[in-house]
Parts: sequence; structure tokens; C-alpha cells
Amino acid sequence: MPPSPIPGVAELIVVRHGESTANIAFAAARASGALDLGLTCRDAEVPLSPLGCRQAARLGVHLSESPADERPEVVLCSPYVRARQTLEITSAVVAACGPALPPPRFDDRLRDRVMGELELLSDAAIEARFPAEARRRRTVGELHSPKKMRYPEVGSRSGRQDLQLQWYTPGLMRLGRFRS
Repeated sequence: MPPSPIPGVAELIVVRHGESTANIAFAAARASGALDLGLTCRDAEVPLSPLGCRQAARLGVHLSESPADERPEVVLCSPYVRARQTLEITSAVVAACGPALPPPRFDDRLRDRVMGELELLSDAAIEARFPAEARRRRTVGELHSPKKMRYPEVGSRSGRQDLQLQWYTPGLMRLGRFRS
């Protein structure tokens, strides 16, 4: 196995924020065909829904029940409100059950995506205001990558053959784990 470019890092756990109020608004708009989501804030300011808060608490329970050698040693977090809230709730639960998580580092590069004029627009609104973009999205998808990455590729593209990847959705379903 080649030497690690980041000594001591053997596992990466990726956690998506809990369900947000925008997740609910987008689902409702898709179901009804609504143009307006009813949100009055920027994407970075969208908070968690009540379910998202419960999901974050469940993550805290999960982490607090993990063996000490499997708990995070470094925590990086997006500056978005929903990510910060997920971290705050998770951290509070972990701290109430035992040793706290390490102090987080906030990184502006950890953003979902920057949508420009499409920010917080429903599918129907994009269709009405930006029909060419709506057609492109139907053809290649909202987030296009020339080649969909599989979990082993994450390690190889990062130069880390010894990297283990765990990915958790808001509901804590483990989607993938990579270890070579």
C-alpha cells in the first residue's frame, strides 16, 4: 500500500445535514407544480425542519454509542445554517452522553452547491423562467458529472488507497463504506 499523503487519516465519515425546511418546500412544490416555494431566506440561511432536528439528535446518539476509537477526531462543517444546526444538535447529544466532539472547523468550501439565479426556485419556476436550463437539467440531471463516482474511486482519486468512507443521510442510513 502506498504511503498516505495525509498521515494518520484512515476513515472519512460524511454526514449530510438533517431535513431542512427547503427539502419540505421543494417536495410540496414538485407535488403541486407551484412556482413559489414560500421561502424568504437565502439558501445558506435555510434551517432544519423539526424532523431534521430529530435526525441530528439520532446522529448524536449513534456517535455517542460508538466505541471511543471510532469517534471523530476532526470535525469539519459547512457554514450553512442547516449544517451548523445539525452539528450543534449532534454535538449537544454527544456531550450529554460522554466525551464531547472536538471543536468544529467551518469551511466555506463545504457547500451543497451554488445555484446562482436558480437558487431556491422550484422546478416549475425554472421551467417558466429558464426553459433552456430546464431542458438541460432534464437531459443531464441537476448535478452533472461526466462519470458518476463510485466509492472506491473516492479513495483512488484522493490518492488514498487506505481511506475508509462512510456516508450517512439525514436518517442515518449507511450508503457506502470504502476500505481498501
